[in-house]
Amino acid sequence: MTPPKRPVRPYPWKESPWAECEYLSRWRLREWQDWFAERLKFPFQALAPHAPRGETRLITVTSLQALRAEEARRFGIYLVCPCGDEVFLFGATAVTPVDIASPNTAVLAEYRAYRDVVGPPSDTRNLPRFFEAGGP
Repeated sequence: MTPPKRPVRPYPWKESPWAECEYLSRWRLREWQDWFAERLKFPFQALAPHAPRGETRLITVTSLQALRAEEARRFGIYLVCPCGDEVFLFGATAVTPVDIASPNTAVLAEYRAYRDVVGPPSDTRNLPRFFEAGGP
């Protein structure tokens, strides 16, 4: 883990009510899949919940799951995480990079803040948090 190189300050969308409104306007128009593809650096280690009990485990994120912009709007952003012979997909809001000084941390925090305001993607509402391969 690398030490932080600059003083800690609030995320820009938390600096004022005006900033939060400005960011929300941008977030609603953003093509999140492309935005993630431009910013995330792979591989990186992160903490994420694992089924069936939601225990937090250390994972290695190797890539962004390829989705068209419309799919990302409907289903959200997913990260690819191999584990032995299996590959898991984690929603981007569930993953927390271990290296808090990494630019990936700010990228994922911004998406999580957006989802905290607008809720889950439309086609994932009312689905279970975890499901086995092959369907919910």
